Amino acid sequence: MIILNKISKTNNKLYHFMDKNTRDKVEKLKEKQEVLKARIQLIENREKSKERKLETRKKILIGSYFLEKYQKDNEMKKLQDIMNKYLSRESDRKVFGLANNTSINKENDKK
Repeated sequence: MIILNKISKTNNKLYHFMDKNTRDKVEKLKEKQEVLKARIQLIENREKSKERKLETRKKILIGSYFLEKYQKDNEMKKLQDIMNKYLSRESDRKVFGLANNTSINKENDKK
């Protein structure tokens, strides 16, 4: 199928010399090829979506574990310090009530 597609694209003269029956067969095969490409793409997209959801679920469970662990051990300040060093996006830092990066950088510059 791919060979026929390449032949027709690279050598249009050959395609024009085919009889009508052969051209029809080639066109039908090309249509089937397009349908198959679309099906493959759909399946690949579904799998990628499943992988992303699984990865997100793992992150939630890991976060839940550490949050519970630090709460049980009364070490939330320690967790906050870890997150303070790890997080760089302002929106993420706000979730933990952390100062923005610019004020931290200014403090570090003074040292």
